[in-house]
Amino acid sequence: MKIGIVLLLIAIVGAIPVSADPVFMKGRGALYAESAGDGDLTPMHLGIGHGEVRVEVTDSTVLIHDFGIINTRVWAEGEGELTKDGRTWTYTGSGTVYAKGYGFYLVADGKVDKMLALGRGFASLHGTFNYFTLNWDKEEINPLLEAKIDQMETLVKDVGSGAVDSDSLDNRIAKIAA
Repeated sequence: MKIGIVLLLIAIVGAIPVSADPVFMKGRGALYAESAGDGDLTPMHLGIGHGEVRVEVTDSTVLIHDFGIINTRVWAEGEGELTKDGRTWTYTGSGTVYAKGYGFYLVADGKVDKMLALGRGFASLHGTFNYFTLNWDKEEINPLLEAKIDQMETLVKDVGSGAVDSDSLDNRIAKIAA
């Protein structure tokens, strides 16, 4: 039975059209996306309430901030460095980043090859990608959320370039999220 479900998911993912327009979704369930052609999923954003995410990145900076009641667990595999400062993790390099927890925000700057998210929250995908969702609804981005996403993108670029000191990082994220 499990093999049949996996094959069905693979068939569905393969049949989904490529999107070049930004896609915003919210809901609870599963979300899978992978780059198509020369495109990528950058920048990619996830805000998951209860859930987990796995992101494969190439030459990227990934920023994860824990807003949850229960601490988020973050780990990475690959050619990169994962650092933690307070409730914020920063991964710079290539590899796979995993986050599991109650409530966190993840944003990646660079090349994102594949993403799998299980849980509840929102996702904003940019680039050329194929995606599959189960119980997620496609929505329009409201101006307030779009502004927050833009601020997080800028913050991640600043972290990647070393322009943000770690003492102010938590405060800057908290201001954006408020």
